Amino acid sequence: MCSDEAHEPRNWKVKKRDGSRLEPATLEVLRHWVVSRQIEPDDLIINDDLADWIPASEVLQLFDLFEKREPETRPRLAPIDVTAAQKPKHEREDDVEVPDCAFHAGRKATEICVGCGKFICEECRQRVEGKVYCGRCMAEKEVGAEPGAPVRQGAAAQIISGAIPSASTSRLAVFSLALSICALLASVTMLLPGRTLIAAPATAFVAFIAALSAGLALSRIRLAGNVVRGRSLAVAALVSSCVVLVVSFTVISLFTMRARPASREGAGQLAGLEEPGPGDRHITRRQQPPEFLEQTREEHEANARQLLEQVEEYLSDGQIEQAVSTSKTILGLYPETETAKLITERLPVLEDALDRERAEAAALKQQNEQRAQTRFDHALKMYSEGDRVTAMDLLSSVVDSYPDTNAARLARVEIAKIQTAIADQRMKKLDEEASRLAQQAEAHAEAEEYAEAIALYTEILSSYGQTPTATSVRPKLKDTELLANHPSEREFRKILRQIETETYENSIVLLQDFLTHFPDSDRDREARELLTENESNKRIADSLYNFGRTYFDEQKYNLAFGRYGKLLNDYPRSRWTPQAKKEYEESFEKLKE
Repeated sequence: MCSDEAHEPRNWKVKKRDGSRLEPATLEVLRHWVVSRQIEPDDLIINDDLADWIPASEVLQLFDLFEKREPETRPRLAPIDVTAAQKPKHEREDDVEVPDCAFHAGRKATEICVGCGKFICEECRQRVEGKVYCGRCMAEKEVGAEPGAPVRQGAAAQIISGAIPSASTSRLAVFSLALSICALLASVTMLLPGRTLIAAPATAFVAFIAALSAGLALSRIRLAGNVVRGRSLAVAALVSSCVVLVVSFTVISLFTMRARPASREGAGQLAGLEEPGPGDRHITRRQQPPEFLEQTREEHEANARQLLEQVEEYLSDGQIEQAVSTSKTILGLYPETETAKLITERLPVLEDALDRERAEAAALKQQNEQRAQTRFDHALKMYSEGDRVTAMDLLSSVVDSYPDTNAARLARVEIAKIQTAIADQRMKKLDEEASRLAQQAEAHAEAEEYAEAIALYTEILSSYGQTPTATSVRPKLKDTELLANHPSEREFRKILRQIETETYENSIVLLQDFLTHFPDSDRDREARELLTENESNKRIADSLYNFGRTYFDEQKYNLAFGRYGKLLNDYPRSRWTPQAKKEYEESFEKLKE
């Protein structure tokens, strides 16, 4: 195969003026569509190598076909040779033979399916939304698949003559039949005692779903034509599910009709259990035998006596309110008993006692409230005078002696405030002591008495660990331990303090001595960076002074003034700073003249 054919664009797609599409296709199929006038010059075409749609007349591979077209109208499919697609390009001719329908051997094709790209006849053609589909692609569209999705490589499979696809069974039909069988089996459970109320609605639901699925399957099979089979399965499922639906609804209706009289009868029985009114009490008694009435009376009397015993216990314990409540219960449940008559005589006395008890309780509560408030006010006065101990004792007595009063609630709040103030004052004293020890430790550390400083820091953390000072001491303790255990660290920090006031030359000497005596120090990298910085600053300062001196000798005072000013501002630690300052002032005087 030549290199041009090896790199020939694939997956050609066509967008027609009416919005329909022809895809995918190889170049051979595309050329056939042009010859058969299914593609017009202004239709849009794209492939894997193109970034955007272009008119068909601008496609290089189709120039020769559009130039040979005749102006008169031709049939939709011009005669072509079926074997032309298998010939080399230089041997192909434009006149080819019309292929047969892909699904009906011996019948000439009139259209091309936009889904699979196969040639189809008039019988197979199904037009939807302006697009032409075969029966199989229409079935795929009905079940949710997207007809016209790109097919596998090998576009020759798009031109198949005489091949009739094998029909497939509708899965939806099989599913509906399976559901109808389940509904039939579920209907058997309706015959079991006690299962009808649950089984009948469930069976009706399954049968409904089966009927719905069967109807949908029949609709899709009709649209697919001969491509999809399973009509008999769907019909069987539809019939059986409808029968089960009718039986289920019949059973539900019968069960409902039987339940209504039973509910009325039960309601009547419950109504008979209600307390009869004065007008029909004698009718109820005549309906009941005397033995039953006597037994009921004895039971009521026994129950009333038990409740009376509880009333006596409540009275002995001084619980008058509970005794009154139980007495009213006896009158409500057993009004015809002898015990109820006795309670009727005693109840007014009990109610009077209860009213007196409530009045006494209210008066006592008011008295306690006044006493508690007086003691609370006195506690606040003592606290404002600075007697915190007495105030705490009074507030505590209010809470203990009168816990249910409003003054006790306020006393609890004041106690919490006083306790917080006491804790804060205690913490403040502790922090002051810790701060004093921390100052002593810092003085020892500055004097390089690291052991004494570490001892003081440790005492602060152990004795005053909750103070704010203890929090700030922890990093200082670590730093002091570092200085005590690493001489190189002590020396480096001493150098850092010195180079703040030393000249660049002296700083360079100090850093070089440090690197010589402590080559393995953890500060080696920082020392080298400082050394490099000081050396650079020294060179720049020397250059600035030399330039300034030269300009000063040449009486170019404005230039000398600028160089000296930069030296004094940016490099004040230079050894030339005193001399530069003197000449800087002289240059300024010269410029004023």
